[in-house]
Amino acid sequence: METEFKYVPFDAIRYSMVWEGADTLVKGLEPVEGDHLLVITSGGCNVLNMLLEDNASVTAVDLNPLQNSLLLLKIHIIQHHPYSVFSALLGFEGPEEVESACAAVIETLPEDQKKFWSSVFQQYPEGLLLVGKLEMYITAFHRQLNTVQQELMNSLFQCTNLADQADCFRELEKTDFKSRFIDYFDSKQLSKGRDPRLFKYTSDPGGLSFYTRLQNFLKSHLLSGSFISRFFFYGPAHMPQALRPACYRKESYGSLADSIQKLQVHTGEAIDFLCSDAGAKVNKASLSNIFEYTSPEIFEDTVGELLNLREHPLRFMYWNLLNNQGGKLKELSAYRKFKSQKLTEAEDCFYFDSVNLFETL
Repeated sequence: METEFKYVPFDAIRYSMVWEGADTLVKGLEPVEGDHLLVITSGGCNVLNMLLEDNASVTAVDLNPLQNSLLLLKIHIIQHHPYSVFSALLGFEGPEEVESACAAVIETLPEDQKKFWSSVFQQYPEGLLLVGKLEMYITAFHRQLNTVQQELMNSLFQCTNLADQADCFRELEKTDFKSRFIDYFDSKQLSKGRDPRLFKYTSDPGGLSFYTRLQNFLKSHLLSGSFISRFFFYGPAHMPQALRPACYRKESYGSLADSIQKLQVHTGEAIDFLCSDAGAKVNKASLSNIFEYTSPEIFEDTVGELLNLREHPLRFMYWNLLNNQGGKLKELSAYRKFKSQKLTEAEDCFYFDSVNLFETL
């Protein structure tokens, strides 16, 4: 499949965390024993989360070899170090704990990897979940706020009911928070976190859309219970265990280590893999937001190929960010529309436009 990622150099880790919610992914794909899942690697989080499900196997796929290298580093830590090192190196225990965890991991890495990861750790001393270009850009927003706004944000994340949260947000909106947010996340600024070539097929300005989504999210979700919202504004430091994705919780660490043998890692284009002999066994797939970077014509051709030309049945999900891929397709069943809407409502990340589910009939 032709995407704009073809023209983006793979010279950096672009994503160190997955922003698509794992709970939404599980609700959509409903993995069971005997399934073979394909998951876009990205930061590796949902690959690890899916290994904790009762499926037969998982294939992680990414065009960028550095994204797969990041996943393999996380796997190395899981296989060779205690949870305390894993949690600290990710950045969950705060910047003060990262350096010693880095030193411990470097000692156990193969010689040909030590120089590269030593350089990465020195450049990003706040933890592995902040080595991505997108994550560094997004989490820097909170530092742009003044003291009053930061205090109001802190109060917002302490609210335990929607009414108090609404009151607190109204206080925040009495400041220039809205204009700061919109200006920071408009399409020109957003290119600091994502290559500008990836905006080819969207005319959405970004900032205002994201702010509107935040407003709507607050009407039905508590920020205090949202991992991705907490990460968006504060990064990983001192994240409570209960808020972390399953793959990053202490209670899951042993199961995760036992599940690594179910994983295969492939560098290449996900749709090409799904349509290959090697990908024929895949029956469920998480495609992240890869259709964000294609033309509507290529999107429709690709969906038709996945649903009609593959020999084996397939269920797949994808997320829309600033494009409405699939919104105008005529061949949408009422069930698919209903299920996709429910998944969108359940999504933990407020800045996505929609979650979409397709399945071979």
